[in-house]
Amino acid sequence: MSLASLPLELILEIFQLCVPRNPSKLDLVLSPTHAPLLLAQICSSWRRIVLSAPILWTDFHVDCNSAGRTRHIGDLMRLWLSRSGTFPLDIALRGNICRRGPIPSQLDRVFVTLKEHASHVRSLHLCVTGVDLLELEACRMTFPVLEQLDIHVVNGEQSESNLPAGTWPFMENSFLDSRIRRLDLTLPLSYLKTPYAGVTFLEVQGYDLAQALYALANLPALTEFVFMADVGFGWELPDADAAPLLHPTLRSLNVAAMLPSEKAAPFFQSLTLPSLEHLAIEPSDFAPSTLEAFLDRSSAHLKKLELMPGTAQHLTSVYGLTNGAFQTLEELRIGRPEESGFEAFCEALGEDKSFLPNLRKLVVGCDERDPGVPTLYGDAIIELLGPALEDRMVATGPLRSLQIVWEMGYNDDVELFGGIELDDEILEPLQRLKEGGTEVFFEDVLWNTMAELKLCVCVLKLANLTPVLI
Repeated sequence: MSLASLPLELILEIFQLCVPRNPSKLDLVLSPTHAPLLLAQICSSWRRIVLSAPILWTDFHVDCNSAGRTRHIGDLMRLWLSRSGTFPLDIALRGNICRRGPIPSQLDRVFVTLKEHASHVRSLHLCVTGVDLLELEACRMTFPVLEQLDIHVVNGEQSESNLPAGTWPFMENSFLDSRIRRLDLTLPLSYLKTPYAGVTFLEVQGYDLAQALYALANLPALTEFVFMADVGFGWELPDADAAPLLHPTLRSLNVAAMLPSEKAAPFFQSLTLPSLEHLAIEPSDFAPSTLEAFLDRSSAHLKKLELMPGTAQHLTSVYGLTNGAFQTLEELRIGRPEESGFEAFCEALGEDKSFLPNLRKLVVGCDERDPGVPTLYGDAIIELLGPALEDRMVATGPLRSLQIVWEMGYNDDVELFGGIELDDEILEPLQRLKEGGTEVFFEDVLWNTMAELKLCVCVLKLANLTPVLI
């Protein structure tokens, strides 16, 4: 059956799946080697379909200053978006748009064209200078259907630090009628005069404690907060007598920075999150009592905990997994565990029925790249986990899912990785877990072909298949 014999609706659905949808991959959607431009080059019938389908032209992700792009960026943007009809748009712009250049009119047309289509922009991702943002405000655009706004300020010929005093806050006009649900900012939230009531997701980079608390206090509907803190500068500490900020709706907190104790402690001491279900933290040197006090004060009932890699982790001591907040835990992700802490964790997992009694999914990551790092290799992790989970299966029933993640670099020497080509004896407990109902699988973050082949051998053995590559 040829594609031409399919209903047009199905063809369009297939074509849509070919279009790159990631706004962080700038210029990919504009590439002649990707849809929709690639599809339009196949044959005349495909070209007619592509050019007459507005849904294929709704993503415009571009670096305005990339080589060969500046001289025609304005015309390209106008032509591209003219094909989108009134469909919701996903726009991503990077660059110093308001800079002086050989043909400034082309860059000027970027904001002119954006204004023409602002009424149906659903998500707007900007990685631009402070001057660009002021120019955007001066254009007096309105974005009535905007749901996602990302603003990352970068230094250009002029940057936010060079703007005149009194410039901030701004954007009092552009987003007043928007219905923003997701924000991703490097600017302090106080710099933007936007409707806050409907925001449910916030990711921030470079914030200090005061800026983070301001954001939480002014986003009453927030359910997910990703906090990439500024760890390089001093923090203004809250008043010691001030009551912790109570946020009743926040369910997910991701602290994506290795905060030293003098910064982590004030952050957790300043919050009470009674609805918290998901906590992700990078290892830190702050006292376990700080985290335990935060969880006790919040009366949280966690369902998912992520201990992200960064330094060695004493799981049962530093993170107090026996705390009452973890009794409801269903998913645990551990990045690059430290040996003694992980041994204690596996011992408790196998012998103590009351330890994480509701755990259903366990993900463990291992980094084989640096033998000098005091973390466990994959084979050692499996040797500890396999017997522990077998004991647990007898006592409380099997996990639903066990996942082992390898992280390796492009130039890594496979022969260094004892954890990749695993012996049958090591794999036997995992095989029995599979037979008992646990999904056991491996995820590789690999760029080395030989490492991938050896990892395939491990997966094939688990599947009771005869390996074809050894």
